Amino acid sequence: MRAKSDAAILLWKSIIGFFLVLFLLPPFACADQPFIPGSTLTLEDCVAVALRNHPDLRSMEQQVKASYLRTRQAKSPYWPQIGMYSNYNRRNKHNSWSA
Repeated sequence: MRAKSDAAILLWKSIIGFFLVLFLLPPFACADQPFIPGSTLTLEDCVAVALRNHPDLRSMEQQVKASYLRTRQAKSPYWPQIGMYSNYNRRNKHNSWSA
């Protein structure tokens, strides 16, 4: 009987914890902003925001990722390839399978 009550308590703690996270997390979801709107920013804060949000830097990051993936794609023929083919023809009762 004790195991049932422990399981029920654990279930309720999990449910309460889930709803606490659900309702308390949204105010902290905007944590990428290092400032509160209307507050005074330091020069370092302004530079950090500008560097994080600059479109040229973001596009360069994406170009670096794309070039990395292109090199992986170019190296792919050197890795072992696996293929499979199967066929069934009802008219001739001919089955074929190859690997």
